[in-house]
Amino acid sequence: MLTVMSPMYVKVSRLKSVLIDDSKPRPVLLLGAGASVKSGIPLVRDLVQQIARVGYCHDHGWDYRDPRPQQSDWLQWLRSQTWYDEAAPLELTYPQLVERVLVPKQVRKDFFQRALRERATPSPGYQHLADLVAKGWLRTVLTANFDDLIYQSCRALPGAALIEAVKSPFEMHLVSSDPAMPQVVHVHGTVEHYTDCNLEDETRTMHPDVKVAINPLLKDHPLVVVGYRGAEPSVMKDLLLDGSQAAGNYPHGIYWCARRVDELHPQVLDLAAQVGTNLMVVPVDGFDELMSELNEGTARSARVAQPTAPTTTELQPAAISTDQLDWRFIEAELPAVADALGIAVPSTIDRDWLSDVLVQLNLAAERAGGETHPTHAGELLLSLDGPITVEINWGTIRRTVAGNICQVLADATELLTEANAPFRLKGPKSVNVRPYPPLALKELLVNCLAHANHDAGTPISVTGGVETVTFVNQGSLMEGVDALGLGRTSNRAYRNPVVANFLYGFGAMDKFGSGLVHVREWAQEDGGDASFEPDGCSFVATVRARPERPDEGATIARPADGYEVFYANALPVRFRRGFVDMGATTATSRAEVFERNTGVQTAPFNPHGGNLLTLSDLEATTNPLASEVRGSVKHVAIRDFCQDPDDERLLVQLLNESLRRHAKDRGLLVYGREQRLYFPKSVDGERRISYHGRLKDSTRTVVKVRRSRTTNQVTYYEHHAVRWQFRRFGDDWHLLLVPGWIFTRDGEEDLLHPKRVTSLSTRRAARDYNPNVSAHLYFWASMLVGDDAREIVLADGSDAVVLERQPVTAHLAGVPSPAGGEDDEGDHTDLELDELEGELERLVLADNEDDE
Repeated sequence: MLTVMSPMYVKVSRLKSVLIDDSKPRPVLLLGAGASVKSGIPLVRDLVQQIARVGYCHDHGWDYRDPRPQQSDWLQWLRSQTWYDEAAPLELTYPQLVERVLVPKQVRKDFFQRALRERATPSPGYQHLADLVAKGWLRTVLTANFDDLIYQSCRALPGAALIEAVKSPFEMHLVSSDPAMPQVVHVHGTVEHYTDCNLEDETRTMHPDVKVAINPLLKDHPLVVVGYRGAEPSVMKDLLLDGSQAAGNYPHGIYWCARRVDELHPQVLDLAAQVGTNLMVVPVDGFDELMSELNEGTARSARVAQPTAPTTTELQPAAISTDQLDWRFIEAELPAVADALGIAVPSTIDRDWLSDVLVQLNLAAERAGGETHPTHAGELLLSLDGPITVEINWGTIRRTVAGNICQVLADATELLTEANAPFRLKGPKSVNVRPYPPLALKELLVNCLAHANHDAGTPISVTGGVETVTFVNQGSLMEGVDALGLGRTSNRAYRNPVVANFLYGFGAMDKFGSGLVHVREWAQEDGGDASFEPDGCSFVATVRARPERPDEGATIARPADGYEVFYANALPVRFRRGFVDMGATTATSRAEVFERNTGVQTAPFNPHGGNLLTLSDLEATTNPLASEVRGSVKHVAIRDFCQDPDDERLLVQLLNESLRRHAKDRGLLVYGREQRLYFPKSVDGERRISYHGRLKDSTRTVVKVRRSRTTNQVTYYEHHAVRWQFRRFGDDWHLLLVPGWIFTRDGEEDLLHPKRVTSLSTRRAARDYNPNVSAHLYFWASMLVGDDAREIVLADGSDAVVLERQPVTAHLAGVPSPAGGEDDEGDHTDLELDELEGELERLVLADNEDDE
């Protein structure tokens, strides 16, 4: 007869001795749902009730927050569903409700983010857990939960705040058996990435990539299981039972922490029978009590260096207010940063939540009365007029980029990409290459921004040439960093840990401690090299170019594989108030309003359906349009206003009028029917304009006089022009610009026949290449916004619409781009056009004959 042995039982003190043994591998902790109950995370039965209530509200067209539905309502609704098994315990119906009620996937995501995170506050056990992470005793936490309690707890501790979060099967390659910083691995995915496992089919087996990543950890480290019953098959059967042989039956032991009042699940007994005394049961009173006992009196691990205080003033109050932060950037990017750093992102994001995240990330601090104020780190990263400068001197490029760290990173990266011009390397098979690895240049720029001593106020310097490119930033080596070991993963420290933490969440820093290593690897792969050394109070990084040099006059081509910057023909637009104001009016046309306000500058407006619409404030006493409104004024958020396509068209009409007024204010002519802007001729005919181009100061001819070759008489004028369109993408608005030309007889408003204009434009555009078009885009951005400004409030009388100068760009690695000329700046008007002049002259003469 086969005798099944009972599992071996040990005390918490035995587990603690394993945890704090510096000579042994660090334990891996597996957290289950039981660890989060005291933190306010609902149990499965509670979740079933909440889902059923959501289903009832959906079927009756009610908002889930409506207080009217009672338990008897949703319970009766649940029993009426044909798929519901009333005889089954309520908690066993959980997968069915998730599958049938929480659809589509976005509804499922929103529900779990509300249910599992909005009311959750880490219990004392999580605080002790974070302390053990900060002390260096725990480096890997596996979790089957969807809450963010561990991130909330660790965020406030310097030694635990920087966590590698592995949240989906597609990120499992990031899991390390000896991580440089603490790592949290979500074995069941996450709701925000739509990879959560809640259905029966989803929890029957574990994703193969997850098993491949976790199995080596279980073989080489003790496993401590807390808050987990052992009922779920993907962990118990697919991972632990079926994987025990590959893991050597877990030679470092499994410590199964079970509440004294609970019986062991049959699958736990099966695992104990399979691995024998390698599984030990640790009776505990609960998760909080266990973590408290493990942490009490525990000193810092000798393997983890004492944290050193930053030498900069990151956490000190900044000299700016929160209103001087770039809130447009914060609204667009902070939710993704928060998600990457393990902070729960709600379905509805408002200013209060954003401010709270800034405080959590130490980019702002709370003052008495609940008011928040930016820290110095917040100023460096997010201020509208940031104190960071980067001086780039490379070939013909002499530019100083200024702003906050995020702005400077984007702008300087574009300049370095352009300066690192590609060439074609000839051989048995010709390839397109660049002198320096583009990602290496970006990595060094990020390194300078993250680790410089920004208190010194000295610009970061980038000097490039044919053979080398050198980055210099202020800041001697941090204590504990070996100068001879620069470029090794184990040789690292953070002068600005708050800045580094944000850049990690922002995606600019791929992995702490590996940046310089990759720079050297990339350079050596191309036949070059990289060196890093301190120079007094500065840090110097030098990259040597690949040994090949482009032949003089060689055709320049973009590489087939590398780091590229792509430009969209779109300038961001934002609304200072964020509302469309409307009020009842007796005016039936714009002319009526203008007649009653002769000589008065009004904001753009539109009488429609008995209401007057405008982006200006109709309740402002200084607004001339206020006198046109009868009764109360309604303020409609732009997002809500645009729900109706017809209303959105009315808003576009207001924006078009804003741009027309602004363009005229800047000396441009408007061809309204086709929504084109162009320059008039000068007194002498031709008009030339100097401006700050993308890479250097440039001059271009914006009005060209075309004369007959036979009579030398003016045949027509060729004007640089741009066609515009306002478009909404989601909640974001952009001004789309399409550069082109307009042709006139008089250099102003006497346009050639439309057919001739089309013919001339087609021939003219055929001589432009994609890089030239991007240069045109930058030129028009400069004309509309100004050379020295990042944005401008449109001069339309409303003070409501802001236009940004920087076109939308995409930074991508490993993608092909079209071949084409790199003639990016300067005077494009005459580009290969003379060869067409005879044909163009014949077209104009024919046009004149048609008119006669």
